[in-house]
Amino acid sequence: AYINGASVTDRRLLPGWTQYNKRVIEQTFDVTKLVNPGTNAVAALVGKGWFAGMISTVGCPDGTPGYRNYPMFRAELTVEYNDGTKKVIGTDKTWKSYYLDPALQDNDIYLGEEYDATWDDESWKLAGNKRGSSGLIVEREWDAQIVPEDGQPVRVLKVIKPVKITNRPSGTILLDYGENLAGVDRITLTKAHPGAVIVVRHAENLKKNGEMWRDNLAFAKQQTVLTCGSKPLVYEPSFTFYGYRYAEVSGWPKDEPFTEDSIVAVKISSVGRRTGTFECSNELINKFFENVLRSQEDNFVDVPTDCPQRCERFGWTGDAQVFCETAMMNYDVERFFLKWLTDGYLCRTYYGGFTGIAPHHECTGKKDGPPRASSAGWADYGVICPWMLYRKYGNRADLAKLFEGMAKYVDLQDQFEKIPTIGDHLNQNQPTPGQFIGEAYRIEIMRITALAAAALGSKSKKKHFEERRAVRLAEFQKKYFDQDGELKYRTQTAAAFAIVYGLCPNNDAREKARKLLVHDIVVNRGTHLATGFLGTPILLRALTECGELDVAYKLLEQTTCPSWLYPVTQGATTVWERWDAFRDGVQHSSWMNSLNHYAFGSAASWLYSTVAGIQDLTEENHRWAGWKRFRLAPLPGGTLTYAKGSFESRYGLIESSWKKNGDNFEWSFTVPEGTVAEIVFPCSEPATLPAGLYREGGKLFAKPGRYKTVSKCSR
Repeated sequence: AYINGASVTDRRLLPGWTQYNKRVIEQTFDVTKLVNPGTNAVAALVGKGWFAGMISTVGCPDGTPGYRNYPMFRAELTVEYNDGTKKVIGTDKTWKSYYLDPALQDNDIYLGEEYDATWDDESWKLAGNKRGSSGLIVEREWDAQIVPEDGQPVRVLKVIKPVKITNRPSGTILLDYGENLAGVDRITLTKAHPGAVIVVRHAENLKKNGEMWRDNLAFAKQQTVLTCGSKPLVYEPSFTFYGYRYAEVSGWPKDEPFTEDSIVAVKISSVGRRTGTFECSNELINKFFENVLRSQEDNFVDVPTDCPQRCERFGWTGDAQVFCETAMMNYDVERFFLKWLTDGYLCRTYYGGFTGIAPHHECTGKKDGPPRASSAGWADYGVICPWMLYRKYGNRADLAKLFEGMAKYVDLQDQFEKIPTIGDHLNQNQPTPGQFIGEAYRIEIMRITALAAAALGSKSKKKHFEERRAVRLAEFQKKYFDQDGELKYRTQTAAAFAIVYGLCPNNDAREKARKLLVHDIVVNRGTHLATGFLGTPILLRALTECGELDVAYKLLEQTTCPSWLYPVTQGATTVWERWDAFRDGVQHSSWMNSLNHYAFGSAASWLYSTVAGIQDLTEENHRWAGWKRFRLAPLPGGTLTYAKGSFESRYGLIESSWKKNGDNFEWSFTVPEGTVAEIVFPCSEPATLPAGLYREGGKLFAKPGRYKTVSKCSR
């Protein structure tokens, strides 16, 4: 939107992606400084976006958009006079309109943007414009609620210059920006080149022969086409974004010098302020952590997407579910998740089932047959993400708003003996039966919903879900453990589920699950994991909880495929969708091969909770939600000689930093005002406790303050 030719905001992709058939976001801006005495012009350039672009046709019959095949716009300018009166000027039939502004030839989130600067692209935004036709098509009210903005806007995160520019014999120019990113080009032309056509194509990687690898894009062109005009120009697309590290430029004018400033990458994201940090003595782990941050930034573009490059970019719910704890530690994303969950709850099925994608352009919420179960691990986001929000941010009111949907969904899943699931997606030739996964997740979401009910003071709901969990757990144990307590399915994911989700019938069965897990990792696979999207997030936690910290560290520090650090050794700057996305410079044969997927980056939560030892205690007592009371309990191991992590809570900064010096364990930590921290030393306590540490109920606690300690630990 423009006032007298000036943009009213620096935000991108307004107004964002919502469940458009249920709600549309209203965004408000103070434009006082843009209004001049006399005649003024209000104008807007409206793109296809998520509403009417190709992304809204995926899965729809005949490729028709799920909402409309054209974009829609509504606005009001409210003028407040000095005498207290107001005047509202709104969109109506008196507005001048164009089907497309001639300069903007085409725009699409998947395909990219085509722009012809030979057209005068400024006059239509200004007062006195004579172009266009009156009689804007005015529809009846769009059947959706108009609501105030509630998420985190898409903004420019940073501008990146190419780290390498290669002039090829073909005449094309290859740009390497040094990192995988989500964003657009900013093309700067210092001279006029009327009619010259510049094409910029994007890719995440290169083939062995140095050519761009675009096989994973499918029908997403992600390219910018710019026809130069009769004057110097700075241009960047407004209605698309690309996932890329490399850009190939063709048609660059020969008399225009190409420098590192000619085409820069404008990285966009919706992440809030950075709240979490981590580093340690293993540089590969540090790079992995940085890759996790980048993948979160690149995939948090208004909604939590699976990837920013191919013809997908949907809000896959399972991906967000497994990553949400890590996401909430890395950045302040409370508003981001609440907005997304609001739309996810609006696109539930008639009977209360959550979808695998949110928002969902095919979802009507109308009764379309008998009730059916939702996909375990994906649809369960509707329970897991709200509870994690409460754990990390402590907002009871938000939990209360979402609780009815949580409870209805769990009761729906409880009706069925057979629960569908995508499964342990992209596991390493070790699939875990979907029915096992479905029933295990059902038991876990019953546990979570009972905890949420307790936090909201509903004793009856708490009792209901605890009783249903007990029934389903007994059935599960009878079905999936033999008489000797052995798991019937011998996979790493099954064993991790059994340990972390408390599914074992007794301690003997839990011990056998531990042995199964360790034997498969260490003996069968040479200290390698075999888990996919659902098993990976809890694998290190499972090993830690059953006393196998050494194995957990060896698995974390493994550098050969499959492992978390293998992509780092291959030069990855973001987290891969597949463990083996690239081997020996050759990409995986499947087109479904994103190099910017955050799901496997969920292991970063273990870096915070175990290596740095920063742990929230909400599940021990709901009154401690939002870091009112927490635990600091680092567990050193592996080759690490030091590690430090921090988290900026609502109360202030929590820090934990340790260093091994022989048998001395030097540990510094910070407890913010208004909180209490339980302190657990990894081996033994210092001979003399610093002032501010005290005992209560057999446990050690720290008052707010900064502490430095030295104790003995040979681990």
